Amino acid sequence: SKGPIWQFKTEPVAYPIPGSCITATASNWQDGFEPSKTIDSSGLDPNDGDSTSTAHMWQTESGASKPVWIQYSFDKVYKLYQLIVWNYNADLEFLVGFGIKDVTIQYSLDGTTWSVLGDWTLQQATSRPGYKPNNYLDLHGIYAQHIRLTVKSGYGPTGRYGLSEVRFLYIPTYPRLPQPPSGATAVDTDLTLSWRPGRTAVSHRLFISTEQGAVETELASPVELATASYRPGNLLLGQTYYWKVVEVNAAEAISCWAGPVWRFTTQAFYLVDGFETYTDDKQAHQAIWQTWVDGYGTQTNGSQVGHSTPPYAERNIVHRGWQAMPFYYNNSNAPLSEATRTFTPAQDWTSGGARYLALYLRGSQANTVGRLYVRINDALVTYDGDPSDLTKPFWILWSIDLSKINTDLRDVRTMTIGMDNSGSGTLYVDDIRLYRIQPAQGRPEVWIEAEDAESITWPMRVYSDRPDASSGRYIAVFGDNSSSTPSTTGRASYTLRLEAGTYMIIGRAIAPTSTDDSFWVLLEGATTNTTNHVSGWIRWGLDLGEGWHEVPISSMDDNDQTVLFTIPGGLYNLQIAFREDGALLDALRITKVQ
Repeated sequence: SKGPIWQFKTEPVAYPIPGSCITATASNWQDGFEPSKTIDSSGLDPNDGDSTSTAHMWQTESGASKPVWIQYSFDKVYKLYQLIVWNYNADLEFLVGFGIKDVTIQYSLDGTTWSVLGDWTLQQATSRPGYKPNNYLDLHGIYAQHIRLTVKSGYGPTGRYGLSEVRFLYIPTYPRLPQPPSGATAVDTDLTLSWRPGRTAVSHRLFISTEQGAVETELASPVELATASYRPGNLLLGQTYYWKVVEVNAAEAISCWAGPVWRFTTQAFYLVDGFETYTDDKQAHQAIWQTWVDGYGTQTNGSQVGHSTPPYAERNIVHRGWQAMPFYYNNSNAPLSEATRTFTPAQDWTSGGARYLALYLRGSQANTVGRLYVRINDALVTYDGDPSDLTKPFWILWSIDLSKINTDLRDVRTMTIGMDNSGSGTLYVDDIRLYRIQPAQGRPEVWIEAEDAESITWPMRVYSDRPDASSGRYIAVFGDNSSSTPSTTGRASYTLRLEAGTYMIIGRAIAPTSTDDSFWVLLEGATTNTTNHVSGWIRWGLDLGEGWHEVPISSMDDNDQTVLFTIPGGLYNLQIAFREDGALLDALRITKVQ
């Protein structure tokens, strides 16, 4: 069986030094014809053909004192391979002759002590548009941070000299192309660092630390490596690390080539259970209640995990992803309701410096509650928040300090979620996670059912055809034209009393398709961190999907940046106006973030 033909291209012998990494100076130049013109590619077309416009070239004044020279200083030392020169290419160059003919090239590491590389004769330009370079000067792999071209003669009798463009090529000796890329976030704590090594390196010296200064000054303990990869191991969750590589070759004139300081931040949490992998396949033992064992069919445990009919996992009320765990509890005929997951093999909840167990919970207004608890192995932890939290139809975060739990966290075999004492109802559980740094939860300041507006103007209406709405009702506009600017009709208005601070507003909404996925939003009297508004109105784009999503208000006109509303405190009017008919709004949560 013959496969297709694949192809790849090897790297070039040498790479160009970007003009942004070069500073050009000269002994003399005419105003408007600075030496920087030779490194900005301003006269070149996409095929490296040069124009005949003198505005893109360096040119000296008439009668400039000698010696005439032009100098290039790089951002660091390079091993130089080649200098490419486009000579002066005015349309009358073949008659006037401003181009340079004979030059001496010198090089330096410090800009003070110079060595002569040699003498070259440059070819004259063609005086035609699209002139391709015709001067390729071998720099013989010299080490230099400064190059100077001193003019010995030119192609004309005027005593004025010039160049169109130059390009320096270097042999890569520094480490580059780090993996993960510098600045990467949410990086696996078990990652392997790698990079493209310097071409002359025979070994590698790596520095890594949580302190940037220790890496910059190479005070961190080095790791000596024979290959261009390293697995640090034992990295902490939610931690920023700094690292750099020094390429080493004692046989070279310059034996060490230190790369830049790179950085990455590890993942914020480990996922204990995100409830995304469960299916309705009981034969494959993949149903959610086959992992989280409940009390179904018993007299001593009043819980049921999962819905009675497929899909067993919850797919409308979710915190993240597309599934959550519905936990039905009823303690009227049983002393408690609980569900237990057994980990095989046992889990280490100290890995990555983990200290906090986080669960996202969502209740219902119909719930009656007893005592919520979690049991880790045999250690019991009870909910330390207000029990009424479990009657609120939005997600709340329960964060547990594992340092206060009396069990072997390196050998977690079971986790139980339960409710005892009394009560009945439904809890939704999602995103059970382990954190090193305690996760923050914005404090819910106001929970608003969308249909509870002080006023709702036509064509926006209240609908009650979806029982999965938080109180059975929602607002929407159907069958009307989209509004390109905030309309004076089709609005829902809410009066709020808020204390001074900065707030985030989260909506519970549905956007079935891309043609009905947005609202207009206005919080009168607030300032925001976004700028592209229509008289204060924000164009809020929603996540697509048939189920309800909790979506922070973001500005479609500011690259979907989450909007933060800052107010001095008092009474405020919040307005939601339809923009595209078909978008549904169930509820709003106004959360203080600072």
